[in-house]
Amino acid sequence: MKIFKKKEFLDNGIHTNKYYFCGIRYLKKIWNESFSKTYLFKFKTREHKYNIISPTIIQYNKNTLPVYDNQIDIIVPVYNGYEYLETLFDSIYENTDLPYRLFVINDASPDERVLPLLKHYKTIFKQKMELIDNEKNLGFVKTVNKALKLSKNHVALINTDVVLPKKWASRLFFPIFNDDKVASVTPFSNCATIFSLPNFDNNTFDGDLEKLNQKLLCIKPTVFSSLNFPTGVGFCMAMNKAAIDKVGLLDEIFAKGYGEENDWCQRAIKSGFYNTMIPNLFVWHKHGASFGPEKLKLMEANAKIINKRYPSFNLDVQTSIHNNEIYSNVRFVAQLLFFNTIVSETQVWFDHNWGGGTDKYFTDQCDELKDQICIIRLQRLQNNNIKITYFYKDYSNSVITQFDCL
Repeated sequence: MKIFKKKEFLDNGIHTNKYYFCGIRYLKKIWNESFSKTYLFKFKTREHKYNIISPTIIQYNKNTLPVYDNQIDIIVPVYNGYEYLETLFDSIYENTDLPYRLFVINDASPDERVLPLLKHYKTIFKQKMELIDNEKNLGFVKTVNKALKLSKNHVALINTDVVLPKKWASRLFFPIFNDDKVASVTPFSNCATIFSLPNFDNNTFDGDLEKLNQKLLCIKPTVFSSLNFPTGVGFCMAMNKAAIDKVGLLDEIFAKGYGEENDWCQRAIKSGFYNTMIPNLFVWHKHGASFGPEKLKLMEANAKIINKRYPSFNLDVQTSIHNNEIYSNVRFVAQLLFFNTIVSETQVWFDHNWGGGTDKYFTDQCDELKDQICIIRLQRLQNNNIKITYFYKDYSNSVITQFDCL
């Protein structure tokens, strides 16, 4: 079997090589090579014919992001979490690429180390940071609302247990800057429920955060306009100022938190907005650290409120993440890039789908190798479609896309 290489051609002004294949053969790639040089095929959804990978960014301009001068307001409610604060505030200080005001509200943290540390960061941020020290504990929602009342710009609501990568702000607010009907924007994370990678779950990630974010830049940010969700996730969520003004503040019935962003996002939908995500940004999150051991009780109690107010909410969530072909494909690409960051080698196997001995051979080889490396299997189907499946440890997922071999 051979991999045939077509001549170079111009694709939107970009010189690109096209490839096609038949039979069985694997292509081995060591990921410490430059990812920007790899462009085997156009990744398109079948139904929408939507390119979610940008060859411009992949091949030539990977580090270029849109430049904005919009001022934003960053709201960080603090209750204990001392061990996370330095990392968070350092990442805000070093990695925020938009003009901003930082509202930090200490909700009467009983940990006596917290307030002195916040005062220390006040001296670092200077006039950019407003430090508010609640006289008594108000709870998460009232604390956030206290800052929202002071805000005059689009808002980034940030939990204390996150780490923000370089140029996070311009990416997070890209959908809001480009569509005034966007209510909320959430990034990918290791712990962000429906926006978690690699699974819809609480995942560990101890890889290189900046390296992963560099790789995610190959996903077109404009994909956001085709991604519509019943809710955002409040650990790191951009909120449109116009939506805040029309929808109002968070409902204080949710008290200490959990469910308040679901309710706000649902109210935003009823007011003519929509909630989306930005696929080229990954934010690290230590899930549950902001609330501690009472997390499960809060989740159960507040989930009952959501289900009573919005009976179809859970079904709508499942529909939005499983029945949107574009999001399925976006997640698949993001999963591959996630594994790309943590494995040293990936093998790409070109295969047919006729079963028989070759299928058994692949299965045996995959079972032997997948604990150490990532394996991507490409199988040519009818109508010029390609089934792409990855295997790494216990992780596996498949999509069907188009392969242009003309």
